[in-house]
Amino acid sequence: MCALTCSHVVTIVDSLKGGLRPVSEVYLKLNKRDGSSTLVPAKVVYSDRSLDFAVLALTPSRHRKELQQVYWKFIPPSGWLSTSSLREGDPVMCLGYPLGLGIGSENHPLLRTGIIAQLVSGSPSFLIDGFVQPGHSGGPVFRMSWAYDECGIRLIGVITSFPNEYGKVLEEVDLVPIRDRKVVLNPGFSYVLAMDEIIPILTSKVGFKWSE
Repeated sequence: MCALTCSHVVTIVDSLKGGLRPVSEVYLKLNKRDGSSTLVPAKVVYSDRSLDFAVLALTPSRHRKELQQVYWKFIPPSGWLSTSSLREGDPVMCLGYPLGLGIGSENHPLLRTGIIAQLVSGSPSFLIDGFVQPGHSGGPVFRMSWAYDECGIRLIGVITSFPNEYGKVLEEVDLVPIRDRKVVLNPGFSYVLAMDEIIPILTSKVGFKWSE
């Protein structure tokens, strides 16, 4: 079993040795069938800072008791979709915990919808028209389909970030721009790392078998 997230979620600055390194201990907070939650240890088995993508592995044999109580929602290989099957304008939905909302004694992730805004051939990522904030990083993005031959949702990637847009900071009086000060704005578009980049890692590092 494994979980997907962003590399920056499981990476810290090593102040002693300098540079960045994966965190040594990771715990996944998983919902249980009784309405509570439990913390399950996981290991970073793959991390790519350039693509901002990481794979976490769970060890069922070592944590069988905790895992037997979890209310699982697996996404099997049959639920994955590459960008060759996507079109601009396709409806999508994403899950996450923006601004820390939905995190309590039990996880309640927030759902947002949007559309695929831009597909560029050869790019590892694509853009969706939909707001994300800190807390969405590593969250799944699904394409929604109501076609007669393919109803349901398919995993198409994970959220990594949103493009930075900068605006001027204005004085309270007369709205005069303050020199050398800008604020980061969220333009409402979000980067999604495509399954094209993720699937080869899951097949080679984790051993999944996939065909579209």
